[in-house]
Amino acid sequence: MNDKTEIPEEIKGWNWGAFLLSWIWGIGNGTYISFLIFVPVFNIFFIFF
Repeated sequence: MNDKTEIPEEIKGWNWGAFLLSWIWGIGNGTYISFLIFVPVFNIFFIFF
């Protein structure tokens, strides 16, 4: 399969909502793994993940 799909312009780039308010963003988008930011030390690395 050689399906070449392009990423829409509106979703390219940085997502400040997911970066700054990751646990709230996670609830709104059904991504409950975002609650891992409440684990000490892990939260520093997860915010960039």
